[in-house]
Amino acid sequence: MKVSVTGAAGYVGLNIINALQEAGHESFAFIRKSSRTDYLAQFKTKIVYGDLMDNNSLQEAFKGKDAVIHCAALTSGFKADRQLQYDTNVMGTRNVLHAALQNKIRRLVFTSSTCTIGSSESARHFTEEDSLSGYRAKGQYAKTKMLGEEIVL
Repeated sequence: MKVSVTGAAGYVGLNIINALQEAGHESFAFIRKSSRTDYLAQFKTKIVYGDLMDNNSLQEAFKGKDAVIHCAALTSGFKADRQLQYDTNVMGTRNVLHAALQNKIRRLVFTSSTCTIGSSESARHFTEEDSLSGYRAKGQYAKTKMLGEEIVL
């Protein structure tokens, strides 16, 4: 299977590239030109440069692929990065979905975060049915990842 991975230079993306390689799939690492590639060099993956905000680069990256795994995200907690975080985690996700639909991608995997569900000081289990609450509800990252989930669903 030919699989495009957004955010492939990050921690999650690198592990996904590794798993795809071990499973015998052909992987394509969709990364920004400013991303470090030294960790990707150990894998037999084709590097595709682009940007989540550039629909043309997404269209080209997904052309002829069987699947897309979207794990690109901005996790910054700095107030100065709030707009960029929204653009990346919300609008970037929308753009990935649009490009995947346009290219008739058969499978799309969206990686989110545990921070999108509630938190509590008491020991209890949380599920996707729990709403964003507690200290996590105050964080911009959690809010943008939750909005990204809503777009996907």
